[in-house]
Amino acid sequence: MLTGKMPSQLGTYDNACDFSSSIPTIGHVLQSQGYRTIVSGKMHFIGSDQNHGFEERLTTDIYPTDYSWTPSWGDEQLLADYFLSSATELRDAGIAEISAQLDFDQEVADRAIERLTQIGNTRDTDPYCLIASFTHPHDPFVIPKTYWDRYSETEIGLPTQRTFPPEMRDAHSARLFELYGFDSLSLSDEEIKRIRRAYFGAISFIDDQVGRLLNVLAVNDSLDDTVVIFLSDHGEMLGERGMWFKSHLFEPAVRVPFLIYDPRHPTPRRVREPVSLLDLFPTIADFSGVESVPGHNSQFASQSQLPGMADEESGGGNQRPVFAEYLGEGALEPVVMVRLGGYKLIASARSPQQLFHTAIDADETTNLIGRGLAVEDQLRLLLESSWDLNALEDDVLHSQQNRNFTRTALAQRIR
Repeated sequence: MLTGKMPSQLGTYDNACDFSSSIPTIGHVLQSQGYRTIVSGKMHFIGSDQNHGFEERLTTDIYPTDYSWTPSWGDEQLLADYFLSSATELRDAGIAEISAQLDFDQEVADRAIERLTQIGNTRDTDPYCLIASFTHPHDPFVIPKTYWDRYSETEIGLPTQRTFPPEMRDAHSARLFELYGFDSLSLSDEEIKRIRRAYFGAISFIDDQVGRLLNVLAVNDSLDDTVVIFLSDHGEMLGERGMWFKSHLFEPAVRVPFLIYDPRHPTPRRVREPVSLLDLFPTIADFSGVESVPGHNSQFASQSQLPGMADEESGGGNQRPVFAEYLGEGALEPVVMVRLGGYKLIASARSPQQLFHTAIDADETTNLIGRGLAVEDQLRLLLESSWDLNALEDDVLHSQQNRNFTRTALAQRIR
């Protein structure tokens, strides 16, 4: 998201991969244009560089910054411990006034508000970018009673697809069911509603934190010359298909908000064609006036959404392919996706492919692979020209082996 590049291009295959300090980020681009760059909150930076182009970091990270979370695709015991504990926590969903994640997100907002207030009080006219990065909404699904009470039990619906029979599961879904133990969870309707209610409460909690940030801009009379972007890194299955969390490329896990407020273009509009989180980088570069960044062109072409906001024909929303990949914990091989218009292809090197027409099959229940659709060949060509899946698998496994060896060696030395 900060570089406009896919994880496979950066070598950051999962949340415990090093992120090279030489790779240009949004922070570097803005600094080159004279912006002050500030970040508050979660970044998932692994290694000694915890800034990556941002001059100020107002909080530490909530997650480990070393190799301790390195997933190993073949380490069944390590994976079982991680996944089963997450699934077990589903039964604990509900009310909690204090948690590590709630405290962290409160601090993220507080530090960001302090910094925005300071900028406003000094009437500093230098341009700046401040990122506030929260962990919510996220598991474990607990939230203070104030937010729990914003929703009544009758307002909480059940998943559209409660079940996902074994005979209908793709290979990656079957793998996740095995690791999480979804089949043996047997959650009742009441338990499912508790989880979903807590998740909705967490969304409202984040809404309030964003509202606090916007209020500072309003008090400082800065809303009319401040661009505000709101987006998320992933969605949540939330019980659809009997699945929870993310780790897949189905719509509930990959469809996220991407909202841009630009006071120069106040007329609201909605881009109906898919866009990509990779678009954040060129959009911010466009706002800042940077025309190009060395080495930024790639097969996963990202594009600025600024022209679309100005209703120019070249703007975002034109039909173009959007890509995604999953290389993290729970996979046994790279899982990738190509989306073009209303069609989406999910593929791996060895497992059967899936093709969905999401425009008319929003729940992705009908696999159209092998039905002779021209779009299938079109999407497959896009996929094959974008990834060498066998080579990518080798790279991911090599990365995991190196990091696991290093982590083990360091752990023994600490003792």
